[in-house]
Amino acid sequence: MARRIIEMEIKKQIEILSSLGYGKKTIARELGVSKNTVKSYLEVSDEKDFDYNTDSRKEDLHSFFPYCRSELPRKGVTRQILWAEYRNRYPDGYSYSQFCEYLSQWLDRKDVSLHIEQQPGDRMYVDFAGSKMPIADPYTGEIKQVEVFVAVLGYSGKTYVRACESQRKEDFLSCIVRALNYFGGVPKVLIPDNLKSGVDKVQEPMTLTISRR
Repeated sequence: MARRIIEMEIKKQIEILSSLGYGKKTIARELGVSKNTVKSYLEVSDEKDFDYNTDSRKEDLHSFFPYCRSELPRKGVTRQILWAEYRNRYPDGYSYSQFCEYLSQWLDRKDVSLHIEQQPGDRMYVDFAGSKMPIADPYTGEIKQVEVFVAVLGYSGKTYVRACESQRKEDFLSCIVRALNYFGGVPKVLIPDNLKSGVDKVQEPMTLTISRR
């Protein structure tokens, strides 16, 4: 019994490391097992993911999806973390890749949204990412926490991302100017997602210079 538990734990760790992109040789070294052991576990895992429609494990998977849907919007929650919880609850469950595929299908069916027709040059959406990102100063090596500005063109989905010191108006407007210069044009409408720096009144007039290519 104890041996079976140990084998299941090793298998779980192999699948987690594999889903994170580690190769068989690295996984074997990290877990202290042979490369052939890693290979055999991964092959068995892939073979288990057969016809989803006839697989008895789908009931357990479906019962877990509502929890995933409620947890995904939370800061720091990833599909990798949810899959680890799922496999902890259902040790014989699906592999990480299959879990993500079926979860995406389930969410697509459950999340019905209004489709907005986009036209070229019509809208640009801007916002700051929810979490700060650590970066290292190339000269001093000091680690700083920075904000992440994101701009997305509505029609093409083309994206511009930039790190900045804060969400203050000066940084916000500077990022917008850089995004417009990067895209090489100005949209009809710029849409912020209710961020404070985008909706507060500007106390002092500011002049923006946008260069065109």
